[in-house]
Amino acid sequence: MSFAGTFNALLSLSSRFKNWALNSEEIVESLKRLGIETLEVGATPDQVYVRSLVDLRWDDPDLPTNVLEMFGDDLIRSAFKSYMTDESNQDFIAQAEERFRVQGAEAYLLQFQLVFLKNAKRAASTDTMIILRRIEELEQKQNALNEASEPQSLSINNLMLRNPNFTGRDEILGELRETLEEGKAAALTALYGLGGIGKTQVALEYTYRYAGEYDVIWWVKAETEASRTADIEAFARELKLTEVGQTSDVVREAVRKWLRNAKEKWLLIFDNAPNPEELKSFLPNGGHVLITSRYQAWGGTAELLEVEKMEPGEAKEFLLKRTKQKDETAADAIAKELDYLPLALEQAGAYVEKTGKSLADYLELYRKRKLEIFESGLAKPSQDYKDTVSTTWTMSFEAAENQCTESGDLLRLCAYFAPDDIPLDVIVEGAEFLPETLAACVKDETKLDVAVAALKDYSLVTRSKKGLSVHRLVQEVTRDRIPIEERKTWIAEAAEIVNMAFPQESDDVRTWEDCNRLLPHGLAAAGYGEKAKVAHKSVGRLLTLCANYFWGHALYEEARDLYSQAIAVCEISYGLDHPSVAIIVNNLGEVLRKQGNLEEAKKCSKRALKIGEEKLGKDHPLVAFFMNNLGLVLQDQGTLEGAKQCFERALNINEKQFGRDHRNVSRDVNNLGYVFLQQGAMENAKQCFERTLKILEKELGENHPNVATAVNNLGAVLQAQGNWEPAIKCFERALIILEKELGENHPNVASTVNNLGLSLEYQGDLVGAKRCFEKALEIFETLLGLNHPETKKVLLNLAGLLEKMRGKG
Repeated sequence: MSFAGTFNALLSLSSRFKNWALNSEEIVESLKRLGIETLEVGATPDQVYVRSLVDLRWDDPDLPTNVLEMFGDDLIRSAFKSYMTDESNQDFIAQAEERFRVQGAEAYLLQFQLVFLKNAKRAASTDTMIILRRIEELEQKQNALNEASEPQSLSINNLMLRNPNFTGRDEILGELRETLEEGKAAALTALYGLGGIGKTQVALEYTYRYAGEYDVIWWVKAETEASRTADIEAFARELKLTEVGQTSDVVREAVRKWLRNAKEKWLLIFDNAPNPEELKSFLPNGGHVLITSRYQAWGGTAELLEVEKMEPGEAKEFLLKRTKQKDETAADAIAKELDYLPLALEQAGAYVEKTGKSLADYLELYRKRKLEIFESGLAKPSQDYKDTVSTTWTMSFEAAENQCTESGDLLRLCAYFAPDDIPLDVIVEGAEFLPETLAACVKDETKLDVAVAALKDYSLVTRSKKGLSVHRLVQEVTRDRIPIEERKTWIAEAAEIVNMAFPQESDDVRTWEDCNRLLPHGLAAAGYGEKAKVAHKSVGRLLTLCANYFWGHALYEEARDLYSQAIAVCEISYGLDHPSVAIIVNNLGEVLRKQGNLEEAKKCSKRALKIGEEKLGKDHPLVAFFMNNLGLVLQDQGTLEGAKQCFERALNINEKQFGRDHRNVSRDVNNLGYVFLQQGAMENAKQCFERTLKILEKELGENHPNVATAVNNLGAVLQAQGNWEPAIKCFERALIILEKELGENHPNVASTVNNLGLSLEYQGDLVGAKRCFEKALEIFETLLGLNHPETKKVLLNLAGLLEKMRGKG
């Protein structure tokens, strides 16, 4: 039977159905079963239930009110569960809004309609402007409903004032409502998370949004036994219990008994609870209990919901609302700087409000002064926020250290890593650089787990398979709490640990998986070390290796900046004329060459070569390396004979040092071959590229980017000889390797695509050639700019091709 048939049958039995409904305690389950038995396969009970309830004519005046109330909560809850996974049911909300008027239902319906529309906006499944207008209408209606639900009707409550600047958090509020509702007769839910993440504000907003669902709401300040006891005794007085005035144990039990037996709907909030053990004797049964806590091991006591940092859009909206300013760009930037932490955002808003500064001015000041602003009297939060960023975490730090002494040192070390995915295995491997007690802790897996658990219990870190993550402001406060004389020690330890783990050949694609993991930490540790002027050698190496990584990815601006920093650091550590300095100067020269700055590149290469020859001798492999790079600069300048002499000298050094089949030899032979190609000595060029390819395939395998470069160069020779088909096969092979290993937008890909385009053009495939030139042009223009020689070369190729195509047209 179809939907229509099922529900027509129900409607034809409406009087019988109504009589049955009044006396059945299992009406919900019965209706689900009735629908499922007659509905096509694949529908869920919730889907059936939602559709059936909507079709039962709620506007029928003969349907008793208590039937509506009986169905009310279940309808909303089932709708919330099924609606997001059932896009064919899109008319449900509109119908329910018109037909259904159980107390509290409209707000709930609006809430998840907003969620649906925002998801639809992200999916671009319907017209964006229509969705945006509908969201705006619904949010206005939601605000009106929220204001209408002020708890004046509550018989008993002790709520603080509602936060007028509360923004967003619809998802966690919806989850909280659903979780409490699922508890039916007794529900305990714990909101946990980092101090300052907004747990109390979420709980307070919940009480106001759903005040209409409760007769009694009582807020308990739960951080100490004294505060808990005082608020429970105040509650007993409000309830007019006869036990008031007796011992606190007696009063507490009397309150629990009242709650257990109460006919009223009640909500009890324990705010900032320390842990389950200390709260155990206070927890009642029978209604809704909401706990907020920095401690997160509540799993055996309550349902857990984590409160996370705000979404970027929510954080921006909060700042604009809080400050009554309109600079969205500055608000976005401030929110990002504060990593979307509600308490920090509130302190920023308070500072702006009290000083009259613009958001842009505050952003500039914060970047200079950081925590100093937070600790000023001008950044004191409003009455809704009791503590500042620093004070709220100091309590968590102390609690974690009381639980495990080593946890404090572990957090101090992590403060000098990047915030996310701090690799514990790397810290373990670098234990030799740590103080004795922490070293012993990290080398013992059990002790390390205990230390991490202490930090995790108080939401100071999160742990995943990738490692630890720490909110960046927690790191900031941690660093600020370390005595000045101790900071250099922790910085040096972090730099040494990451330096030891960072792969040496970070420009080689085979190391990139490890480099990707360590790069943020290398940059962070090197940055702290450079600023504090500590661990110079480790910092210099880290900067160089990170630069090499960027070089391998053709991120030349980033590589150039890091090489420049590394040179400055290493000149202090080693002196101006040390070979370690020469290596970095040489690398900087190669970046400048790739960017087309040939004169500066030449200066770097000559400086590196001079240092190498003076300090290492004229036949050292590093001298060959520097000589080779000087040859590349001369080649780009068109001085082919000078370039050839450089490559031949480098080749002679490396063959004597390593033999004829070494990777260093292949580099020199390849570059020499390219000079032959430019000079028109095709057979010599071909022999060089074939020799290079043979060496590299043996050492690196057939699918390494360096192999692809040799294959591409061999194709260029074949192309110059007019062997189009073999040339195209070379370019296609090289392209497959390069795109897979380096990505589709690397300069080496562009060079190969350009060469492929030339062969296709010569063969008469003008459309295919045009596609190649356009792709190469897009890559070069994006990475190197319009004025770079490689970009201009492709532009000329494309212009000539278009002229040819017009002539044929």
